[in-house]
Amino acid sequence: MSFFSRGAASSYIHQPISREGLMRFKLSLLASALYLIISFAPIYAQSGSDLNISAQFGTEALDGFTQYELKFIMSQDDQLTVYGHSRLKFPFTSYFAGGALGAEYHGFDGHFGFWTNYSHDESHIMTDLDWLTTSNNEYIQLAIGKTMIKPKMYFFGADFGYNFHIGRLGIRPFFKYSYYHSEFTMRNLTQYWYYNTDTDEPINPPQVIHISGDVLFYRQNLQLPIIGSSFNFAPLEDRLELFTNLGATFLAAVSDSDQHLIRDDSLTAKNTGDFGLGILAELGARYNIYHGLWINAEFGYSDYRINTNGSQRTVSITPEGEVIPQVVNGIDTQVRGLMRRYKITFSYEFPI
Repeated sequence: MSFFSRGAASSYIHQPISREGLMRFKLSLLASALYLIISFAPIYAQSGSDLNISAQFGTEALDGFTQYELKFIMSQDDQLTVYGHSRLKFPFTSYFAGGALGAEYHGFDGHFGFWTNYSHDESHIMTDLDWLTTSNNEYIQLAIGKTMIKPKMYFFGADFGYNFHIGRLGIRPFFKYSYYHSEFTMRNLTQYWYYNTDTDEPINPPQVIHISGDVLFYRQNLQLPIIGSSFNFAPLEDRLELFTNLGATFLAAVSDSDQHLIRDDSLTAKNTGDFGLGILAELGARYNIYHGLWINAEFGYSDYRINTNGSQRTVSITPEGEVIPQVVNGIDTQVRGLMRRYKITFSYEFPI
């Protein structure tokens, strides 16, 4: 949120009613599909085919952070190059409700699920670090900003695999695709300035600035296609199963935008990146409560890094009312994130 941080001062028009309505509509569709499958499955079970259908619902907590960091040339001559840096880190703990539908036929299986957050931890603080470096290896701390975070998130995913069984051991190669949509609204800025860029002198003690209300809006769409394998063990056959999933990707993709709502020069910025690296590790267990009804517990960890290329568009208004646009392309950024997942669900399986 400094003078050179990627963002925009132009106001962002939120549409909470339509967005929340869309989330409710998607959840209603999912609930209706689950109800129809569970209600009508016994009718089709008489056919005696090898198709199995599953329906799952429950709750999930996501804990982690997403951040972006950019570096660009601020000034350059024959003797010295000055680089500007900015890193914004958005921690979050959000709680989700949702479910999934699955099907299995002769060892092949697939699942699709949708989850939307219903609550979040409001104690997290977003940190905005701005600093300078030079080609002479100098480091100058400019400013540190801290704001409170209000996130909105939803995600959906699909996976496909094939099951191999050797006694009570199982191996399942899989392809998994996940799409995460996140929005972060930051409020109540406290910013500490350590350096005056006009006079090139440090500020001691630091200058403290307080701004109330919304100061920053950040939106991110993340895609994680994962290739991996599951390893299963059933210590109690048809009763208790333990599993682990391991996977990786080099095709992680992200698009994001942010808007610094308090800037006077109406700076807007967008980022896109592909071919990012990511890993996935999951541990879980499932227990058969009664016939086809299972309770499932799972812990998951994922980490990703994506190099992106972005642009900034500045719209300045002169005292005479003249609008002066300016576009800067080719700004290199790295988007990085980490997520820990804690999931408890109930699932019902029945033959069709």
